[in-house]
Amino acid sequence: YFSTALIAEDAFSKAKIKSNTKLTEKDIVSKSNFTFDLPVKPGSEQAYSFKWYIGPNDYKTLKSFDLGLEDMVPYGYGIFTFVKYINKWALLPLFTFLSSTVGNLALVLVLMTIIIRLALSFFTYKSFLSTAKMRVLKPELDQLREQCGDDKQKFSMEQMKLYKTAGVNPLGGCLPMLFQLPILLSLYYFIPTALPLRQSSFLWADDLSTYDSIYSWGSQIWGLSSIYGNHISLFTLLMTASSLFLAVYNRNNTPQDPNNPMMKWMPFIFPIFLMGFFNKMAAALTFYYFVSNMLSILQQFIIQKFFIDEKKVHAQIQENKSKPVTNSKWAERIAEIQKQQANKAKK
Repeated sequence: YFSTALIAEDAFSKAKIKSNTKLTEKDIVSKSNFTFDLPVKPGSEQAYSFKWYIGPNDYKTLKSFDLGLEDMVPYGYGIFTFVKYINKWALLPLFTFLSSTVGNLALVLVLMTIIIRLALSFFTYKSFLSTAKMRVLKPELDQLREQCGDDKQKFSMEQMKLYKTAGVNPLGGCLPMLFQLPILLSLYYFIPTALPLRQSSFLWADDLSTYDSIYSWGSQIWGLSSIYGNHISLFTLLMTASSLFLAVYNRNNTPQDPNNPMMKWMPFIFPIFLMGFFNKMAAALTFYYFVSNMLSILQQFIIQKFFIDEKKVHAQIQENKSKPVTNSKWAERIAEIQKQQANKAKK
């Protein structure tokens, strides 16, 4: 949340900086040593001017110097560098506006969650509509599976043929959800770097910028302490519980492939795996994901209850079957590969 930046008015060729933060003095945060390579001619004098910034990692404050210091705020880096633009141009203005309007930062996070969920509601609707289509087609798929028996190649070809005639995209439920990943990644970087959250309390969390702890222990437990930490975060537990409930809710509303039992359990393994990782993250982040999960469950219920009529979906699929099928080049290529594999299997 704080940085130091030494700014030279005249460029220098090389510099070395060494910092030590593991200090025994209680009133000293860190000690730093600076070494510069500055060109000075023998027998002459040369003066160099420096400015030293010591202060918070506030994006607007750093940007006001017009020196590129705002890049010190880790809004995204590495393979996820692209999310920093979402943070700068979307999430930061939204958070700043809500913070100036609403005093309680926890309420700000809730409002941000609602706004983001509403903004992504179109993709959520398309995903659930695709799932409804797959659910309507399940009886026909089960019938095909019985007819084909152990011939998985034949079943795959007949399955693709059914999807094409019904006008159903088997990836239709996944693709809309992929569009939401950049937002989730952006929030993963944005919330732990939001300066106003520092030392802001909510419920049992004394500081939303660090983990909340309802129970902690001093002794190191081999394997557990290095991954999970020496404490229990209640917001992380709530996030995990809501993720598991959401997984159960989705599984009950999504047709399952009996030939792939691992996919049945994957939605439950992932939240438990993340529980250890997020236990040491900022309480504001795990609180946001918990609220997002609860709103997602509510949103799914409303969409499935009031916006998707499976009888109409079924009628539309039957109508699509009567229309001539226009295959894309990709679908034709897949069909050709499947046909070649079937011919090889016969030989």
